[in-house]
Amino acid sequence: MTKTSSLMKRIIIGKSLGFLFGLIGTLAYLMLDPTIAMRFQVGFVLWYTTLGAIVAMMGVYTYHPLLKLSLPWWFRGTLMGVWMNFLLVLFAPDVVTRIFTTMDIGLTSPYWLLLEGAVFGLLIDYLATRYAGEGAACALADQKGDAI
Repeated sequence: MTKTSSLMKRIIIGKSLGFLFGLIGTLAYLMLDPTIAMRFQVGFVLWYTTLGAIVAMMGVYTYHPLLKLSLPWWFRGTLMGVWMNFLLVLFAPDVVTRIFTTMDIGLTSPYWLLLEGAVFGLLIDYLATRYAGEGAACALADQKGDAI
C-alpha cells in the first residue's frame, strides 16, 4: 500500500487495466471469429473499462453495515467481476455463446464468462488496493489534496 491512498488513483488503475483487458479480449475474440459485430467489439472494450472503474470504486467499502461483514479486496473484486459479467451474459447471451462455441474447447455455456469476470475483478482490486489503498482513506485523501 502507498503512503497516500487515493480513490482517483484506484479509478485510473481500474479503468486502465479494464481498457487493456477489453482490448486484448476483443483482439483475441476477433482471431477466433472475425464476423463478430463492430458494435460488440466496441461494447466489450467499454464494458471492461467500466468494470475496472466499478471494481476500483468499490474499494471505498471495506465493511458492510447491514450484514456486519468485512469486505476484503479479494471478496469485493471477485464479487463485482462476477456480477458485471453476469449482466453481460444477460444482455448478450447469443454473442457470448457463439464466442465460447467458436473456441472449441468444450465450454458452450455463456456463463463461463463469470469465471473470467471473477479473475479480472480479483486482479483489478488487488492492484488498485496495492498501489492506491482502500477504505474511506481513499475518498478523504482526494478531498484533502493528499492524493496522487
